[in-house]
Amino acid sequence: KAKYFPRFARTLVAGAIESGGRSGPILDPFVGSGTTLIESSLLGVESLGVDIDPLSVLISQAKLDLMTISVGELKASIDQLGQPSGGSYKMPPVMARKFERKGELERQAEFETTIAGWVSALGRVEDERCRRVLSVCISDGIARKFNVRMMGTGVGRFALEVRKTGLNRLIERNLQSVVGRAAVVKGMLQAYGIEVAGSSVLKGDATSLPFESNSIGSIVTSPPYLPAASGREDYLVGKSISLTALGLMSSDEIEVARGGSIGSMKARTQTGGALPASVSDLVQW
Repeated sequence: KAKYFPRFARTLVAGAIESGGRSGPILDPFVGSGTTLIESSLLGVESLGVDIDPLSVLISQAKLDLMTISVGELKASIDQLGQPSGGSYKMPPVMARKFERKGELERQAEFETTIAGWVSALGRVEDERCRRVLSVCISDGIARKFNVRMMGTGVGRFALEVRKTGLNRLIERNLQSVVGRAAVVKGMLQAYGIEVAGSSVLKGDATSLPFESNSIGSIVTSPPYLPAASGREDYLVGKSISLTALGLMSSDEIEVARGGSIGSMKARTQTGGALPASVSDLVQW
C-alpha cells in the first residue's frame, strides 16, 4: 500500500528543490529506512532524518555510509569480522516464551549462541561506518530467520515462524551481497559524477523535533501507518531480537515503548480512558 519507492521520493525531493527547498535542508521526520535522505543526497541537497525507532536510524545511517565507504574498506572490515564466536545473548522474554512453550530450549540456546557470536565479532571491526553496515547485515539475517506474524487485531498474539535456512548462512549471504552493492554504488557515483550531499540521522520523536524555527527548507516524508491498518500490529515485537542483540533497546524499554506508541493496541491512555492531550491536539490540527 502506497509503498515509498525511491523514484517517488526522488520526484518529491526534486519538486521541493524547484519550490525553494535549497533555502535549508530537507527533513524527513519519519525517516524509516532512509529513502528520502538517499535521494536528497544524490540530488545534491543536504537532508536530515528523524525516527523514533533506533533500528530505523541505524539502517538509514548505514545506507548513507555505504555511499562513502570504498569496496576495499568494506572487504577489510568483513575480514576483521571473521567467524562468529564469543559473547553472550538472551532472547527477550516475549520471544523466549515461544521456544519454552514448544519445549525447544536447546534450540533457543543454539540461536542465542550464534547471535552472540556475530555481535561479538562486530567488536573486531575498526571502522565505525563499516561496523554499522555489517550490523544491518546481521540484523537483516535475524529478521529473515525469525518471522513474526500477528494473529488478529488488538489481541497481541503472534506466530513465530523460524526459517529453515541456517542463521549463519543468511548473514553470510548478506555480507557477500553488500560488497556487490557497494561496488554498484561506487560505479554509479563515478559514472554520473555525483558528489553526495551531507545528510544526518537522529533518533527522536516527530512530535518534538530538535530544530530551530525556519531552519528547514522542505519536509518530504511518508508517515507511518496505524499498526493494525498495515497488518504489522506490533513492529517492536517483530524486531525485538535485533533490537536487543545490537544493544539498541532493552526488553524493558521495548515493553514501555509498546505502551507509548500512537495507534498501538497496547497504548496506555490517561486515567478515565481519555486520549492524551497531545493526541487530541494533533487530531484537531
